[in-house]
Amino acid sequence: MFQLIKPIIFVFISFQLSILSINTYSEELVDLLEQVNDYDIDKQAAFNVIESGGGVYYHEMEAIVPLYPEIIHQEWLEYRSIIAKEIGTVSPLFSKEHMTWQNSAQSSDELLRDAKKVSLFFLDFCEKIATDTDSNTYFGPDNDYLLKSKSSLLRKIKKDVKRLGTESKAISIMPDSIRGSIITDSPLNIARIVAEIKEAANEINGKVFFHNYWEEEKQSGYVGVHAKILFPIKGINSDEETRYIIAELQIHLDCIMDGTPESVKERTHVLYESLRSENHDPVFMSNASKLLFLTALKKYVSNEHQISINE
Repeated sequence: MFQLIKPIIFVFISFQLSILSINTYSEELVDLLEQVNDYDIDKQAAFNVIESGGGVYYHEMEAIVPLYPEIIHQEWLEYRSIIAKEIGTVSPLFSKEHMTWQNSAQSSDELLRDAKKVSLFFLDFCEKIATDTDSNTYFGPDNDYLLKSKSSLLRKIKKDVKRLGTESKAISIMPDSIRGSIITDSPLNIARIVAEIKEAANEINGKVFFHNYWEEEKQSGYVGVHAKILFPIKGINSDEETRYIIAELQIHLDCIMDGTPESVKERTHVLYESLRSENHDPVFMSNASKLLFLTALKKYVSNEHQISINE
């Protein structure tokens, strides 16, 4: 009789522990959901972090920091590699040749003038690429992000002077005084966009190289493809010497960047800004950022496009 009771007791205890575990999971999830903002991405991140062992909501950063970042990192690697495989090879990548690229401007004011002068040409350049690849462009609300603001430019110059030694060097290699984004809904379309950018740059006698952050392990979890374009600034007269400006064109999946404040890129940008303005732990910030990027990648792979994890 006792032999029969023992397995029954074991099953009962296991059942009770399971209920306790479910209740604990539910309580932690409810607690996080009550604290996070109303963005879907943050609520989805709450589910993901609980499944990965738990997390803490930091009100100062308005973000969830995972208790087990190593688990988040491994999941991020897995889902990132699935999409990176779909994207394929991106070239040319950065090389020593590109270290010689420079803006023609010699001062911050001159660089801003050059950026403004070429802005309409750059807009048309980007719009044509987007049209030819069934994609969309984004330059911020009312194109507010097209040109780097003077305050942002001066802040970047000041930061780079510490590394480069002089203001003129910092100005000469400023990579994004004019910038934009191309947004697509398919990883397979990114290779097509890359090819169009190369062709378009060649047509205007410009040059281009790419940073493929889908193939790099950024601490923040950031992913995307950045095109750096040595963009010619046409003179008024045909015999006028051609000037150049380095422009940046980012390529993003719409699950990462869709032009709304809720997009992962914008949410993590807010984290970056809070780190710069307040004394937050950069490790916490990176872990919170990677959780958000993982959440977007996981949703894309698992739900929206049904790409098999086992492929």
